[in-house]
Amino acid sequence: MLERRLISFTVGSYRFAVPIETVREVLNVVSLVPVPGGRLPLEGILSYRGNMVLPVFSLLDLLGSRHDETGNFVIVTGPVDNPVGFRVRNMGGVIISGEKDEIAPWEGEFSVNTDAITGVLKKTGGELILLEMDRLF
Repeated sequence: MLERRLISFTVGSYRFAVPIETVREVLNVVSLVPVPGGRLPLEGILSYRGNMVLPVFSLLDLLGSRHDETGNFVIVTGPVDNPVGFRVRNMGGVIISGEKDEIAPWEGEFSVNTDAITGVLKKTGGELILLEMDRLF
């Protein structure tokens, strides 16, 4: 495995990592605007870049696990003309993954969109669920 740069973050009790190149930016957000008649996994919307509406989704609900925890960070991902956001509790920072790191198969409890999970990265200090956000939809 070649060296990869990942961004780590926490949602609920889970620690995730995604390839750094898939993250457009991280926003610090106090609240979202609810969508009338909207249902989870859509948590709400934000005004984004002054001329766009950014839908913000619950990552755990997209993976089939309910939660009621909110966070103030939103990870923005997706194409320039159609970005989406995912609310996260804590940002962990940049992680370098290389040849010596162990990646195990995911054997967890999520029930949907599990093809978005590419494995579990075992690093000193804990495990991170490797996620490809573009596979969530």
